[in-house]
Amino acid sequence: MPPRLEVTPELLTSHADSLRGLARRLLADAHAADDVVQETWMVALERPPARNAGTSSMRGWLATVVKSLALKRLRADARRERREET
Repeated sequence: MPPRLEVTPELLTSHADSLRGLARRLLADAHAADDVVQETWMVALERPPARNAGTSSMRGWLATVVKSLALKRLRADARRERREET
């Protein structure tokens, strides 16, 4: 397994505003966006990117995680709405 980038709370919080903005644009819901950002932080802490990704690409990596989690949430919400309608 390749060495992983050290992810610190300071590193995560330095990207918080941009991640929250991205999540809000994708979800159109401030509370859901905050949840997705928190989930993103958990992913970053539990499965950080490979060290060779470098800290300069950390913002991009985090944005990719936000997008993935937001889309997953949107799909789950759509499935729940369909179930509730039937």
